[in-house]
Amino acid sequence: MTLLKWIALLLFTQCFVYKDADFRFGPSFQLLGFNVTPDRLVSLIILSLAVWSFTSGKLQFSALGKVGRYTLLLAVISTVSALVAGRGEADYYRLFDFHYNPLIIFVVAQSISHSHRKLELVSLTFLALGTYLTINGMFERYGPHALVWPQYILDPRVGVQFGRTRGSFASSEMLGAALVVAFLFYVLYSTRVEGAKRYWTVLMIPATIAAIYAANQRAAWLGLSACLALLTIAKTHMRRVTRLLLAVGMLVFLSGVATHLSLWENTLFSKRQKTVHDRWVNNLTTLDMGMANPLFGIGYGNFKTEWPKYFDPHRDIYHDVKDLSDGNPNTFLGLFAEVGLVGLVRTC
Repeated sequence: MTLLKWIALLLFTQCFVYKDADFRFGPSFQLLGFNVTPDRLVSLIILSLAVWSFTSGKLQFSALGKVGRYTLLLAVISTVSALVAGRGEADYYRLFDFHYNPLIIFVVAQSISHSHRKLELVSLTFLALGTYLTINGMFERYGPHALVWPQYILDPRVGVQFGRTRGSFASSEMLGAALVVAFLFYVLYSTRVEGAKRYWTVLMIPATIAAIYAANQRAAWLGLSACLALLTIAKTHMRRVTRLLLAVGMLVFLSGVATHLSLWENTLFSKRQKTVHDRWVNNLTTLDMGMANPLFGIGYGNFKTEWPKYFDPHRDIYHDVKDLSDGNPNTFLGLFAEVGLVGLVRTC
């Protein structure tokens, strides 16, 4: 249970922005020139505890399996690419945060013996995170802003997509994805509890949906819709709840109450056509980048510095797009551009 509790703490600490946010949640310090933020510190503690448990015979590491092997291979390919053609320190942080840290947690988590009590702890962790993200999102959207925590959420200089509900991630995209996961846990939990706990889920399910709506993120809306559609036809105890939610959602859509999702007004999908155009231009540029360097790519992490070489402002389709400094949002095209077919094929 000790390792699982630390993993639960890791999930919480990874919900925050530590760079350029003037935010302190636990210790941050330099270790061998590496900036150790609270989430990285928790990851190192988990790794140390796992090694100690293994050496003392309390933990047996499971085989990596196909997923683990491909994850490790992509990490190695990305590391070699970063060492050969990367930007240095910035790439090493990305390698740890997006490759090695998830791999470590994956290996440790699958090696922990499972039980009903441990699965319940995992569920309660996601429920608690969902409660925090939802309530905090409501304060961010509707006030009072004095109750928003941490306050960097209200700072336009921190993160991206300011003006939408962004949460502690300072990103409406990440908040929306996290809330969809929390929503699923709440729907599942509502079928397994009674009494006061059930009333709490009845309150949190619509509140979570409202927070997802406030994120103004099409990907989150589509994700939520897909989950509702699948659970509506799946033969599970959640089917009754999701059918009710889907019916209420249709009534809201037809009534015109939700201004961004209404039959009688332009929806969010039609209002933000420029972002669709920007993504299209971004993907075309990324594809050109990969086609020019098909085997090994331009180097891990180099998209932000190399995109001007492949961005042609004279092409008609590029006329309204100024730059691609926000990076590339497409995982597969991004891998193709940065680590080439070598990394992309292993990922697929």
